[in-house]
Amino acid sequence: MSLKLDFIDMLPLDEIDNSCILITGGNGLLATSLIKNFIELAHIAKINLKIIASSRSQVDISKFMLRDGLVSIKTVSDNYKDLLSDEDIHYVIHTASPTASEYFVSHAIETIHSIVVKSYELLEMLKKQKSLKSVIYLSSMEVYGVVNSLNVKEDDFGLVNFTSPRSSYTESKRITELLFLSYYRELALPIKIVRPTLIIGPSQDEKIKKVHSQFAEAVLKGEDIILYTDGQSGRDFIDIQDACLSILAVAFLGKNGEIYNVSNPETFRTIEGLAKEFLKFNKKSSIKFLKQENSKYPPNTHCKLNIDKLISLYNFKFKSLDSIISDYISVKKNGM
Repeated sequence: MSLKLDFIDMLPLDEIDNSCILITGGNGLLATSLIKNFIELAHIAKINLKIIASSRSQVDISKFMLRDGLVSIKTVSDNYKDLLSDEDIHYVIHTASPTASEYFVSHAIETIHSIVVKSYELLEMLKKQKSLKSVIYLSSMEVYGVVNSLNVKEDDFGLVNFTSPRSSYTESKRITELLFLSYYRELALPIKIVRPTLIIGPSQDEKIKKVHSQFAEAVLKGEDIILYTDGQSGRDFIDIQDACLSILAVAFLGKNGEIYNVSNPETFRTIEGLAKEFLKFNKKSSIKFLKQENSKYPPNTHCKLNIDKLISLYNFKFKSLDSIISDYISVKKNGM
């Protein structure tokens, strides 16, 4: 069971019962995992939920194990205007966003459009909703820019070179946070913002090569891990299920107008350090450096997120980095 009973007992189940939940980016890793959590929540708590999953491409609902008749799932396009006529929406989790560094560099215009413009269209639709209880915007730890701190709080910021093509993502996330908070301040929409660190879990789109995915593939094949930077940037990581629970806690227990870091600070490693953790699972592999000057890689930063605000909502017991990597490699191995 993914959802702990003490966590479920803290949720306002009477308010959640018979709710309609909109989850954008419906084909993504996080959206898919959140939908599975809502199905489990409905099953355990015996509540009824309607889920709307929006996406640019069709969401395959056959991958979800619907049971008890407590949950219905509807899939729609990401044209949010289509939702106006016949849906009363209570909760929103906006996860839709490009996530691949290569895409940010080669498609900066599209990155800005998909993050900023589509978020504006969503907010314009939501301001006409009368039943909203909570709206989560999934931002990113990258909004902090270049920082060197092992205690980064929600009101801390570093520098961003906004002329870099890769900054299309970072700057778009920053302005979209401001956009959501502006709808909270001016129109009283129940906005909350989540800034997750890098989430480790089995992606639905294996063409998106996150650093942990590349490391896992290398050790599974007995190949060397190739680092194209000096590997000295440091950051936290978090397991996909821990990320889902954190987002649910913010959605149902968090305060409107607030920002919450989502991370497991105990996992802080440099990229080289993370590679070494993966090497534990295949002693035949090693690390090779093939440093490149490439704008798709962000400048070195050491960013360890402070999660005091998140822990004030619920005393999370997060999965260790060793367990995260072990489970991730196991899933990758079975899928190869």
